Amino acid sequence: MDYKTDTICAISTPPGTAGIAVIRVSGPQAISAVDHIFQGKRPLKELSSHKVVYGRIVDKAEIIDEVCASIFRNPHSYTGEDVVEISCHGNTFIANRILELLLRKLRLAEPGEFTQRAFFNNKLDLTQVEAVGDLLQARTKKSHRAAMEQLQGSLHKKITALLERITALRIQFELEIDFPEQDNELTDQNELLQNFQEIGNDLSELAKTGDEGVILKEGLKICLVGAPNVGKSSIFNTFLDSERAIVTPEPGTTRDYLEEAISLNGYLIRIFDTAGIREAADQVEEMGIKKSYDIIRNSHKILFITDGKENQEELQNLMKIVDPQKIIKVLNKSDLFSATEITFL
Repeated sequence: MDYKTDTICAISTPPGTAGIAVIRVSGPQAISAVDHIFQGKRPLKELSSHKVVYGRIVDKAEIIDEVCASIFRNPHSYTGEDVVEISCHGNTFIANRILELLLRKLRLAEPGEFTQRAFFNNKLDLTQVEAVGDLLQARTKKSHRAAMEQLQGSLHKKITALLERITALRIQFELEIDFPEQDNELTDQNELLQNFQEIGNDLSELAKTGDEGVILKEGLKICLVGAPNVGKSSIFNTFLDSERAIVTPEPGTTRDYLEEAISLNGYLIRIFDTAGIREAADQVEEMGIKKSYDIIRNSHKILFITDGKENQEELQNLMKIVDPQKIIKVLNKSDLFSATEITFL
């Protein structure tokens, strides 16, 4: 990655109508470039860092908008460079007009370039850069909390602590290898082995949190699987508390998969309603069933829906493509059976 030292600008808020829109400018010419189109009581170049001033954005004699300009001098800014943020009225046309004025002298920022500059200027490490993206995409309370903790440096601190312990052990070994004549005695072998085991255990635990982090970010994938007409779509609608899937007495109503997401106790849950496991009747149905199998393989949990009439071969075939521990058997239409029959099912 190349670190460009020119001055960049971009609209930092989503397009559309809102209370305000923000245009961010970062780089060595940020303050002077905004000063060129900004009219206030004092020029921005005369202000100290972390000041907000009211003024107007003008193009020659034309007033474009009344704005507030926030100034952050390096290195005390998000990017570590001089930064000016222009808060204008939240109108896409107005924000684009201001951006056009800035682009006469500056360059449009590439996607993620402000955060990239923060990384190059040691304002963020790689774990925090990733956390910024996670925070923007967080859809539940749990994923938001995980992103915030990582942004605050929780993962970085854990990795740093492990590296320090590994480095200490490496130095001990290097001393023994490089200066054998000085009788540098290593730590007791049992203690050394214990240190290695503890580091290995901590690394394993850290790796597990990575898997948990993927679930927090992307959601726990639950797939509804079963023969045609066992009630998968009815259960799917019940989870969502809405009539998302079409339900009819005819087998094969669902020809393609459906996906919806819900929040459960702060966790993102992605639920897939798949086409029934069966031989395809036509090419369209075959494509839907193929997609279903791809989703099944990548799901965290499989709810195998049965109405008590399924062929055991269906379940056996399912266990060939996914870990049996992922499969939870669910009896649907239980009102059609007696308590004794349910026990045997």
